[in-house]
Amino acid sequence: MRGERVNISNIEKNIREEMGSVKEQVENFGKKINSDSNRQKIKEGSNRAVSFAGDVFRAFFMVIGKIIGLVITIVSILFLIALTIIVFSLFGIFSFGFPGVLAHMIFSPVGSAWLITGSILLIGIPFVLLLLNGIKILFSVKLNLKKIGLVMLFFWLIGVALATYQGVKLGKEFTKEGTFREQYIITNASDTLQLNISPNKSEWREMEKEYNSFGDGIYIPENEDSLYIRNVCFDIQQSKSDSVELVIIRHSRGSSTKEARDLASGITYNYSTSANSISLSPVLAILTSEKFRAQYVNVILKLPVGKSIFLSKDSRMILEDVQNLTDTDDYEMAGHTWKMTKDGLECKDFNGDQPKPKKWKHNHTVEVNVN
Repeated sequence: MRGERVNISNIEKNIREEMGSVKEQVENFGKKINSDSNRQKIKEGSNRAVSFAGDVFRAFFMVIGKIIGLVITIVSILFLIALTIIVFSLFGIFSFGFPGVLAHMIFSPVGSAWLITGSILLIGIPFVLLLLNGIKILFSVKLNLKKIGLVMLFFWLIGVALATYQGVKLGKEFTKEGTFREQYIITNASDTLQLNISPNKSEWREMEKEYNSFGDGIYIPENEDSLYIRNVCFDIQQSKSDSVELVIIRHSRGSSTKEARDLASGITYNYSTSANSISLSPVLAILTSEKFRAQYVNVILKLPVGKSIFLSKDSRMILEDVQNLTDTDDYEMAGHTWKMTKDGLECKDFNGDQPKPKKWKHNHTVEVNVN
């Protein structure tokens, strides 16, 4: 068998035949792709891919939603438990964080009931709604939160009104200030007096162990008959006479000046004097049957020019921004003897060391002249 002669015409002919065959195959492939059956298969495959991706995202966000619902539920429950504990504590059913006896000294029985009720509605209702939302998300419970929310809003507004009214009423109990002032002249006072603290620092630390403490400086004994407060301030001023004077000023707040003065006069403060020494307590006491109205005590020693006083180290418990010529800090003043000069207090027994200056100063003064 003989083949065709190889020449340009035959080569061109073969190429055209091959190209035609390729074109025909491409056209046939295109017809298969564009057929209704293939288009349906591609559409179904795309829909399955999109549906799978959607299922993945829905599952992911559902898990996130459940976690958020769980967190909201747990936080709401914990807060409501804490609110319940605070309420029982304020009513004196048990003491947790806030002593019930102190609550009774601050609030009147009726006032405390309304204030607590208002506070429960004001603070508790939002967390109840959060709890319901958390339960709805976590357990897919069908709750009509719109209707529930309208009812809760009504009670929440009542809580706002009650808490505001009782809060303002309580604030008025602290608007007026009253004092009860006692002044003693220490006769035959020696040239150098000694200031002692009784109970001293170590003795007070032992006593603290027997008391229930609240905050920084409030102590309640087991029998709860008195309230001890570490709020005593001691200052030294120049006397305008030749006598050594000790001024005790008891302070209190109240709804009126008369009530504040009566509460101030009910403060128990222990001290003693002699020709050589002064003994002061670092705490004051008030009966738990009385109102607590931010009571405190100021003690002022009026020292004539030329007289001196030795400040024991325990006096750091009550020294309050005592002015002196070297601007020495209260802590550094303790343990040294200070002499009153015409210009002010001057230390006489620093052993060659310069006293450390104050790092800060109080921005208040004590009023001695009380009507």
